[in-house]
Amino acid sequence: MSEALQQLIRQAEAQKIQMEMNLLYNKNLNVFEQRLPAIHKLASKHTPANFVLRLDTNGKLNLFDQQQRQFLYNDNPEELCQKQVAHFQKTSTVRKFRVSKNKEYNERHLHIKHLNQLIDAYEENQAPRIEGTPEFLSTLIVSGVGLGYHLLELIENFDIHNIVIYENCIDSFHASLHVIDWQRILDYFGDENRSISLCIGVKPRLALAQIESTVHKLGIHSQVFTFVYRHSMRKAELEFIETYQKELRSFIGGLGYYDDEQIGLAHAYHNLKSDSAVFISKRTHVRKPRLLLIGNGPSLDFHQEYIERNRDNAIIMSCGSALGSLLRIGIKPDFHVEMERCVLVNDFIKHGIEESALEDITLLCLHSVAPETIKTFSKSCYAIKPNDAGGPLVFNYYQPQRANELIYSNPTVANCGLAFAVSMGFIDIHLIGVDLGVPESGEHHSQHSVYRDMEKHAEKEKREISFFNEDSAILNEGNFGGQIKASPVLNMSRIAMERYLSLVKPAFPQLKCINSNKGALISGVESKPLEDVQDCEAYDKLKEIKEIKSDHFYYKTHETDEATTKLQHLKYFYSTHEKLKLSEDIHDDKALCIEMHRAYSIAAKEKDPTTHFLLRGTINSFFGSIVENTLYCTDKEDFEKNLKIGIKHYNDLIDKIYQRMHEEPFKLDETFSPILRDMKKVNK
Repeated sequence: MSEALQQLIRQAEAQKIQMEMNLLYNKNLNVFEQRLPAIHKLASKHTPANFVLRLDTNGKLNLFDQQQRQFLYNDNPEELCQKQVAHFQKTSTVRKFRVSKNKEYNERHLHIKHLNQLIDAYEENQAPRIEGTPEFLSTLIVSGVGLGYHLLELIENFDIHNIVIYENCIDSFHASLHVIDWQRILDYFGDENRSISLCIGVKPRLALAQIESTVHKLGIHSQVFTFVYRHSMRKAELEFIETYQKELRSFIGGLGYYDDEQIGLAHAYHNLKSDSAVFISKRTHVRKPRLLLIGNGPSLDFHQEYIERNRDNAIIMSCGSALGSLLRIGIKPDFHVEMERCVLVNDFIKHGIEESALEDITLLCLHSVAPETIKTFSKSCYAIKPNDAGGPLVFNYYQPQRANELIYSNPTVANCGLAFAVSMGFIDIHLIGVDLGVPESGEHHSQHSVYRDMEKHAEKEKREISFFNEDSAILNEGNFGGQIKASPVLNMSRIAMERYLSLVKPAFPQLKCINSNKGALISGVESKPLEDVQDCEAYDKLKEIKEIKSDHFYYKTHETDEATTKLQHLKYFYSTHEKLKLSEDIHDDKALCIEMHRAYSIAAKEKDPTTHFLLRGTINSFFGSIVENTLYCTDKEDFEKNLKIGIKHYNDLIDKIYQRMHEEPFKLDETFSPILRDMKKVNK
């Protein structure tokens, strides 16, 4: 055969391959346009920048790295993927979340008491688990798409309930559209008991935020056992897995539980009948005066002189227990922020001060704060707390004025204060005492704090008290080097603050946030030693405060009928009682996951937000504990025994919750601090 003829044959084969690739690409684009429009938009407009499809020396389609001048796969890509999946079957990586016991602060509350009882029951019935990778996978995380052959292998060899696929390189995903039939994959996960999430071309942290949305929809119990498949070992994919394993629990934390949410609903109902303003934002503002956002961390102490020097030229916003510390050193804030719903907050506010000291301080809070706390201040304004059972009640009542949800206002009061400050339009924010951690020396709060008094009282009474658990401490990077220890909640607070700032900065490019504390490093916040921070410029402070209230405080006369409220907002909730219970006719891992998905879907947000927020935290916790102790048992009898334990505890709790909601749906919180109450008696 002549060289010319061989050349013609090669050209014809190349043309055939190109035509097949184009047909498959267009087919895949059409499928994504119908099912995942965002992915279609991303892929259809993409032009490869580095990785391109080429035939390798074996005549196989491969990804060619133009910068490194080499192919991504060093052998037949399809065969390599088959070997990789076979290896995964034998030696998998699995991430397991634990559902832990919690301390009971109110014996009347149902959730913690019954969850602790379930966990205790499981402690007595530990079961060995299978090794390797089971055929049924509750959740699979895949890092790297490459050409995608492994994805087809995975759905052929495993029964996958939920899958999350991360690919940082859009070039690679774009190439896969020419090589594999994505419709097979989307059809497979189109089943009502399966789900697929694609995170393409985004940084690991943003990908994790996308996963959070999926997990909230599926339920955190779906993530208790998460299998990890590493297709690519590139830096971004490895960082994604590391970030996922380290921080996903923080991202999806703060789900609350029934008793908390019932209190939020009750407080929303009663606060609607108060004379308080509701927080709105009708305009975009740019407030040039500096706002001092003050937390009660140990760094507050060395800022005292700076605060005193600038008190007349800055808006001072205290957060939580920082109010008492400031008042003790003679500094009265202009605004005070609270977000905790417990009525014991009032004991913290009033400890060691005269009530007259609170005059002229305006309370900023969330709708879930106890009515008693709001009554403590002569002027107050509340915003809607996102993802709270009482939120829909407030939101629907104030339409069309559109009361604002204060996003990222959890999990600590510092997050809430920052959200208020940015929503008001402040672009010069100085974080003070927002340490978000404990230094090696061990100080957990300001020396002027109520917590110091509580420690002294406990020591005197020979009682144990601790405000920081070393066993659960997380080491984070310090603001000026070194490391700082954070509790899980403070770690979540830092992450939420970073995510919030990354979200709002594109809309407010002038926003400047300074951190001069000796606490945790906060990404997106400028680290600046206090001696380098310039003093505030003079301005008309009273005028600014007046404008803030005029722009954001909305007042309305309230008359809310309890019977109507129950009818409107709890009708769907009451209809779901029996449907939420788990069936006892469950015989294997897959059937359990399907049954949990059915029950969790009954309380889906799109069906009824109030029901969803009331129950999601409790359902997630109980389902999570059941999954943790029943899935992937080596012995069928262990599975059946532990499943029976879990179903009984869960179904009994559901009955108790509905009985409680029929009897007293709007009962106010009555949780108190024994130590503070004891100290109050002693002082009298």
